[in-house]
Amino acid sequence: MGTLPSARRPDQAGRRSGGMHVRAVIGAALLMLSCGRDPPAPAREAQGPPTSEPSSTATPAPRALTAWFGGCREVREGPICAFEPGSTTLRLWIETDPGFPSTIAIDGAPLDGKPEPIEGGLRWVVQPSATARHLEILIDLDGAPGKFALTLDPSPPSRSAELDAIASMVDIMEARRRLDALLPTLADDAARAEAYMLAGDLAFEVGDLDAVAESYAEAFERAVAAGHLRNASTLAQRLTFVYLALRHDEEHAARWLERDAPLVVADPEQGMLHAYYEGLLAEHRGELRAAGLAHASGERMARALGLDATEAAALVEQMLLVGRLGAWERARALEDRALALVPALTPGPDAVPLVRSQLLNAVAWMLLEARGRGASVEQDPVPLLRQALEGLGDSQDVASLHTRNAIMLNLAYAAALDERAGEARSWLERVDQSQLDHEDRLWRMLLLARVARLDGTLPLARRRFSALLTEAERLYEPELRWQALLEQGRIEEALGRPEQALARYAEAERLLDEQLPRIALGEGRGRFGAERDRGVRWQVDLLLRLSRPDEALCVARLARTRALRTVARQVRRLSRATPEQREALRQHREARARLEAAYDESWSLPAAASRQKQRELEAERREHQRELDQLLGALDPGGESNEGCNDLSHPGPGELDLHFVRLDDGWVGFAELAKGLTVRRLGPLALDGEPDPQHRARWSADLLAPFAEALAQADSIRVMPVGALGRVPFHALPIPPRSDGDPTQVLLERAVVRYGLDLPRNPREPGPSERAAVIVAPPSNLRHAAAEAEMVARLLGEAGWQVQRIEGEDALGDAVRRALPQAGLLHYVGHARADGLEGWSSALVLARDGTVDVGDVLALPRAPTTAILNGCETGRIDPAALAGGMSLAHAFVVAGARLVVATDREVDDAAASALIEAFHRAHAAGEDAPQALRSALRQRMGHDDGWLYTRGWIP
Repeated sequence: MGTLPSARRPDQAGRRSGGMHVRAVIGAALLMLSCGRDPPAPAREAQGPPTSEPSSTATPAPRALTAWFGGCREVREGPICAFEPGSTTLRLWIETDPGFPSTIAIDGAPLDGKPEPIEGGLRWVVQPSATARHLEILIDLDGAPGKFALTLDPSPPSRSAELDAIASMVDIMEARRRLDALLPTLADDAARAEAYMLAGDLAFEVGDLDAVAESYAEAFERAVAAGHLRNASTLAQRLTFVYLALRHDEEHAARWLERDAPLVVADPEQGMLHAYYEGLLAEHRGELRAAGLAHASGERMARALGLDATEAAALVEQMLLVGRLGAWERARALEDRALALVPALTPGPDAVPLVRSQLLNAVAWMLLEARGRGASVEQDPVPLLRQALEGLGDSQDVASLHTRNAIMLNLAYAAALDERAGEARSWLERVDQSQLDHEDRLWRMLLLARVARLDGTLPLARRRFSALLTEAERLYEPELRWQALLEQGRIEEALGRPEQALARYAEAERLLDEQLPRIALGEGRGRFGAERDRGVRWQVDLLLRLSRPDEALCVARLARTRALRTVARQVRRLSRATPEQREALRQHREARARLEAAYDESWSLPAAASRQKQRELEAERREHQRELDQLLGALDPGGESNEGCNDLSHPGPGELDLHFVRLDDGWVGFAELAKGLTVRRLGPLALDGEPDPQHRARWSADLLAPFAEALAQADSIRVMPVGALGRVPFHALPIPPRSDGDPTQVLLERAVVRYGLDLPRNPREPGPSERAAVIVAPPSNLRHAAAEAEMVARLLGEAGWQVQRIEGEDALGDAVRRALPQAGLLHYVGHARADGLEGWSSALVLARDGTVDVGDVLALPRAPTTAILNGCETGRIDPAALAGGMSLAHAFVVAGARLVVATDREVDDAAASALIEAFHRAHAAGEDAPQALRSALRQRMGHDDGWLYTRGWIP
């Protein structure tokens, strides 16, 4: 198919994704090692149809198996695998349970050796002989035959010796002249396709992008006409790269990717590359979930086929993506896995240093980003960068030149973070500007402007940041725009222009508001905002220094709730959904019920068939979840929020709101009463430790004592915890006595204490079922659950509630989801899961493996007014997200509940039941729900620790 050295490959010139990423180009070089072609990427599934009729009408027709294969020189429709006899290793993976009997044969002769179980399937490694013509894999799917067939062709297409000679020429211009003379003499489409592909490679070498695009487009048409679908696909993908990374033309890049799609259906290995470019395009558009899914898909396929280099590339892409979202723990785990694969690579003699250097550079970039955003980083990235630079030696191919530039930019970044302006400037001067793509160029502009600011030449820094802002806006690089706006704000402050600084900070915040809905639900919206709270910290600090505390508090509140507000807007707009959207939501609910029923039925199958069926159902469940994400995303496409300070709630008489904000030099607290606002700078806070008496006393001194006067005036307190403060049980903190001789009390003894999300109230009106209650008690090993459900039903019934009980094996997912919108009160007792990034995979565990998860709650047409979630960790918060992420408790509040009682960690069954019984007795006696919870917590003080970990959440 005419592969070329790296110096003649446009898709190896490198890229940056995500705007501000100065990073290595892992994909291109790694694929050079793994299969000698373009960068590896996620694959599409190829279906191998049966090639023969059943031998008997009594035998069921073979079922086509999902199969991935790699190692072919060319793939044609069929599928037909053209290979090099004597030098080809074919890798085949079939999605099947390892427990099913399997055989593999070439031309009817069974092959020795057992397949390797991996990634939910079986992998074979085969070296076909020159006479091989037909490969077949048979799987006995519990009596139903499954079959994959692959036709083998030992005569792959090859490039002519004359084209090889031209490709190896050092004088590029002479090579182009010789190729121009040769082209008219080539008669068949296959030869002309190879020649035009080479013409595009040579044009890229001299930077003639018009000729690159024209030559590749002509080569594509010729390759399609010749039936060389892999070459055609390669060309379509190179054109995608040219338009996306070099011309910044998403429209044309998407068109070429669309033309590539039908070509890769029967070619899984090429499908990996297609999905890789899908990921790049999605990331370029800001569609981070789509990008993440593409790279995760590629990782799975690479691992299934045993392509270590490709797997490393996909891991690095995921590492950089999740690092961008602030999920540093996941990023570091992916880093470890990628680096562990380096020794397993089997490269050519010149590629090892490049791959190692690119991996080291990518890891160092992630560490630098973590440092730049204030995350704790133990490993110093500079030694990694120096090793990466030394590993490149004097290599002058395009990929090495680009990687060398990226490393030097990262070394300059490291020096700038340490405020070593001279060292940063030295590295920037060594960068070869002729080898910079637009994102590298913008990043260099940013670093040069930072160096000027560090040098104290503020007017120069201001001009440089202004130029960067203009270029970043023109090229749609939101991350770099955000960086430039913050830096401009700092400079305006230093120049004594506070209003201009505030305007820049506010513009940076609006940019984050626009970007957040591009991140799918459950993919790190909260952490994305938390990782980018520098502008808020600087803006709040400046406003306080200007004696404008009300504005400072507004800025802090809007930033804290940014992620939750986007979700709340989507949920509120469900009531205004189009008929098509309502139908899609109905279909989603029906699919959820069908999948849970099918999953329950799968347990009746034999073991291997059961596991196979469950894998298929899980894949279908993920697809339906993706569709729900898209549906909710369509309800709030971003950039449409008009919410501001006037939309925020404020306390009434006797009410107190407590807010806290982390600044660069410590924390600041705000205590807001109806008659005024008190602000205190609290300094650094030590928030680690368990809520034992010693820690609670220290937290009280740091967080409550500064507001003793305001606390003494409050009967009802709403706490809006931020970040790590979410772990602090404010309701259980001791407070100073009001007067000498009074006993020491905890806060909940002084007032009703609730924890607020600080959201606008959901405007949906209560339904006609406010006095209807649903009690959900699925099967569990909790000894007190059944008695609790019985007790709650009796107390509610005596208080005049209409009670529906869904218990035991009847507590199926569909039944509970249908009952919730009809209830004014939900009481759940059972197990719960607190899973997923920021808690987005959390769920109530029901009968027969059913669940009600966060997505189900958010999609409810109406949520119960009060929800009692008596399961472990139903209110667990994520301290890395400003507002605590998305627990089950948060989901019910966002969906419209007025009070949710939940626990933030594991609680003893007996203790939890006793507390909830006290709540329901107080509620039945006439206390409203918040006051009843306060009574129950006070009653349980001193008996056990359950009262420490149970909270009431409100909007």
